[in-house]
Amino acid sequence: MEKIVIERKPEILRGYWTDTNNKLIWKTYFGQTVKFHIVTRNIANGSILKLQVYENGGVKDTRIGSEKSVTVNENKAILDFYIRRDWESLIQSGADTFDATIELYVAAKYNDGNSVKLANTKATWLNVTLAIYIYLTFDDGIGLGTEDVLNILQETGVNATFFLTGSNSTTDKRQELLKRIYENHAIGNHSYYHASYPKGARADYGKYYKGGGVMVRGKLVSVIEDFKENEKEFTLWIKEFDPTYSKLFMMAKNQTKALARLPGTNTWRTPQRSSTKITHRKTIELAGINFPGEIPQADSKEEADEINQYGYSIFGWDEEWKMSSSESESSVRRRLFSMPPVSTEFTPAQIVYWQTRPIVLLMHDRQFLGERGGQLKTFINTLKKNEGIFFDTLDNYVM
Repeated sequence: MEKIVIERKPEILRGYWTDTNNKLIWKTYFGQTVKFHIVTRNIANGSILKLQVYENGGVKDTRIGSEKSVTVNENKAILDFYIRRDWESLIQSGADTFDATIELYVAAKYNDGNSVKLANTKATWLNVTLAIYIYLTFDDGIGLGTEDVLNILQETGVNATFFLTGSNSTTDKRQELLKRIYENHAIGNHSYYHASYPKGARADYGKYYKGGGVMVRGKLVSVIEDFKENEKEFTLWIKEFDPTYSKLFMMAKNQTKALARLPGTNTWRTPQRSSTKITHRKTIELAGINFPGEIPQADSKEEADEINQYGYSIFGWDEEWKMSSSESESSVRRRLFSMPPVSTEFTPAQIVYWQTRPIVLLMHDRQFLGERGGQLKTFINTLKKNEGIFFDTLDNYVM
């Protein structure tokens, strides 16, 4: 009797998206990692599927990233996929309309050919929309309040960026706290002397930029030298607990971009933003007489350019949590999400951008010392309840 052999046809049955915890999703945000699961039939373990992610453009679809290979195991395969935030440029905008969402789908094929494919249906699409990214930044540490801030960040599961100042970092717990920052957060250079010497003296930002630096023991230390001194000291301190540290700039363990913030001025030098702003009213000395005035806009331009060319991305801030004891976390939240006053109407595109813009929040470690830290904890936990709001460190900044 002739034996009948039934050919089992290989099939790609379906695909679906989940978050990193394997929860089924149909919507996510730029900057998030997701998974695409594929269910197959009659495809042997170890077989390779070729996957390509596309953005559904209606008339013409756009390839997103490069083609990926995944391995089949028990008729299943999984693609881990990071949705880059610079892909926000795929969003289409017009004068009167603004579609803040793109649709992704995955084209899958087996045997490097067209014989077995995943059907492209709306059931396999993923809607990707704009998110709000908040960058918590803390200046002038390591010192009073640094430990309180670190404990709150650990409790709430949030990462932040610490702009550190060497002359302030005299606490007995410096190494312990620096190690916690180094292993869990991002580090930025905020100068060693912070425009003042000796420690405790009033910072004179006008002289710091107009006068070419800060006088230390009768010697003028330029702004770039001030930043290099800070970098040198923190590098030595980091090497005490991580002898393998070999980065050119002061950075955290998993950090790849060098960050800096100029003392006393909201100046930016990043690939996304470049500006020099007046932010401090200070007494200016002219002909031996003190006059109330402002730091002229161009005063920090030369120094910012020099530090940026040296290798640091310089970050200012979008909003400040003021040092005043009357400043509540609710008032800070209201300012973050209020539309700015303007004389003309916003277009839909401008409204969506403002509502989902990245926000760099300036704070200081010492303002959250002790019971005051409860305000920071409430602020973070309240925002985390809102879908589409995420916290990140400035080495991941995208505008």
